[in-house]
Amino acid sequence: MNIIESIQEGEKKVIADNFFSGDFRQDLVLKKSKDDGSHKDKYYLELYSKVNGLYRQQAYIYFYLDYKLKTCYFIGMKTEEEYRGLNMGSLLISIWIDFCLNNGIEYLGVNSKQRKPFLLYMLKNFTFDVENIEDYNTRSDVISLYKGSDFYDNSKYLLFRDENHEKQFRHNNTFKDDNYIILDYITNETFLTDIIFPIQNITRNPAEYYLKDKEIAAKKCRKIMKRHKI
Repeated sequence: MNIIESIQEGEKKVIADNFFSGDFRQDLVLKKSKDDGSHKDKYYLELYSKVNGLYRQQAYIYFYLDYKLKTCYFIGMKTEEEYRGLNMGSLLISIWIDFCLNNGIEYLGVNSKQRKPFLLYMLKNFTFDVENIEDYNTRSDVISLYKGSDFYDNSKYLLFRDENHEKQFRHNNTFKDDNYIILDYITNETFLTDIIFPIQNITRNPAEYYLKDKEIAAKKCRKIMKRHKI
């Protein structure tokens, strides 16, 4: 019986102790959440370090996983504010994809309630995307993502196609919490990608992102994880 089948609701298990980010040596912990009302099995992969003598959670990624159906859906992730800037986001996505592929999960998708535009950008870097690429040309809920052209500018810039879409996003807690900057027109900032981003309080067709190329994703995961391995 593998760890996914053996772990119980509310239980945590250390599954690796050989990661590091910055000056922190990290343990990787798998946790199975108690039912959140979705009636789906929800899991967390968490990075912990001993900081000033205390065992502290630094970052985590969480997802729905159905081992019988061999499917897994990314929900979201978080890095505690004092530990940001150590590339733990890309590390966690790499760990999650690697964990799923090594446990025989055949379908990796993105939960339709995804609320953070730049998380979709990170996932697209691992070949997650929508089935029909033509949707980028036809849908009004497309956002163009940019980063600052200045090396020291860490701001995240958004350019909306639809005025109502932008208005609704401004009322979203993600906009307030993550310090996005909304552009009025194309500027000299560096273009990253387009994403389809249905906002939940507007009736829109969902955007189903899924892992399109397991081989490329696995190769990228190994490369990133190697940088963080002791």
